[in-house]
Amino acid sequence: MEEIGNGHKAPAIALKKTIEGLYPGKFDIEVIDLMQHLNSKMLFSVYRSLWVDFALKFPKIFILFYHLGDNNFTSVMEKLLVFNLANKAKKYIKDEKPSLIVGTHFTCNHIMSIIRKNSDIPVVGINTDAYDAHYLWAVRGLDDYVVFSNIAKKAFKDKGVSGKITVFNNKYPLDPKH
Repeated sequence: MEEIGNGHKAPAIALKKTIEGLYPGKFDIEVIDLMQHLNSKMLFSVYRSLWVDFALKFPKIFILFYHLGDNNFTSVMEKLLVFNLANKAKKYIKDEKPSLIVGTHFTCNHIMSIIRKNSDIPVVGINTDAYDAHYLWAVRGLDDYVVFSNIAKKAFKDKGVSGKITVFNNKYPLDPKH
């Protein structure tokens, strides 16, 4: 996940708590902020500023930029922006040896799609936008995508995602305490 707000962290933690509740002691689940973990302070700072300092203060302008950037060019630029983090992520994954990777932020999913080509570790991307699928989320090359509406699934397919897309209608990951 990437903690630039709580919209990506909360689903990751909720998923962890749910799995640990259903299968106590069976899995070792770690929730990490990939940008922070890879020590990408500059990129993290840029994303956090875009969200906290811009989007939350100027939502109408942000929505305009959001829609203007909903294209394949933006997705390609994101992948190029994070390409240098792929080697750091590859080393981290080699050292940790996870059996599954789940991403709740598109940046993490782009990084995983770059290194996925040389790995047999399954990677699942969770689109935390329940009724949308911006091109940034339409990351190609993952093993599965989880979306929370048929609208999001259709948007993924319209944006060229041809892999497996699992729909959990109205089952957004929330903290089991709530």
